Amino acid sequence: MLPRPRTFAPLLVAVLAAVLLPIGSAGAVPSTDPQVGDCHDYGMKIAAKEHETSDPVNCNKAHTARVIEVRDLPDGKSWGDYDLASLGNLSAKYCYPKLWDALGRNDKVRDMSAYSYYWFTPTKAQRQAGARWIRCDIALNGGRHLLDLPTDATPALPSGKLPASVARCLTAHTPYTTTCSHRHAYKAVGAFTMKVSTYPSQRKLQKIAVRHCGRWVHTKAWYWTTKGQAGFHVGDHVMVCYAHTRH
Repeated sequence: MLPRPRTFAPLLVAVLAAVLLPIGSAGAVPSTDPQVGDCHDYGMKIAAKEHETSDPVNCNKAHTARVIEVRDLPDGKSWGDYDLASLGNLSAKYCYPKLWDALGRNDKVRDMSAYSYYWFTPTKAQRQAGARWIRCDIALNGGRHLLDLPTDATPALPSGKLPASVARCLTAHTPYTTTCSHRHAYKAVGAFTMKVSTYPSQRKLQKIAVRHCGRWVHTKAWYWTTKGQAGFHVGDHVMVCYAHTRH
């Protein structure tokens, strides 16, 4: 029987950071609207803000993010119709399918990688000038940092077992997503699709984890994650199980 976890993670912290952290802006206003394929070089502090205003960098040089989607607000909607949470839900609808396309493979494999997306909206000045876009970037998490993207090829994930350079692990204490090639305390060892029609309560999620993660987890301390309600509502019903490691 799987031991009761020391703690658990109901949400994937890194993926949701852009939704949950305060709005901010940084840098100068970019000279043009974002375009799919643009590459950028920013860190986690910027990724956690609603606005990212740097100009694109040369994709042949090191960069931490690439634009995978640019979509306008739905017809008839304005910025005043959304708060930060509802923008996060809309971004999930726009960004997740493009992240899936960029990564390839299936939900279980994708969710066991350290890749995620971050979303941004126009600044106040850009909105006043008529900008209506939401931008989606693919990035590779490295704990409190973003790592240089190892490839801009599509699909980004290789066949077979994921290498440590992109496989998902968690840092100690605060469980930030990182690659398994970086310092970590927990490693993703298995994933399964939850057989539920609506997103479960926290208590229900914990019960599901206890019932199923024992197939892969044999350590006293362990974690589980899902993509949260936003990811669930766009079709990702996967739960990932993490075993403690001494790496």
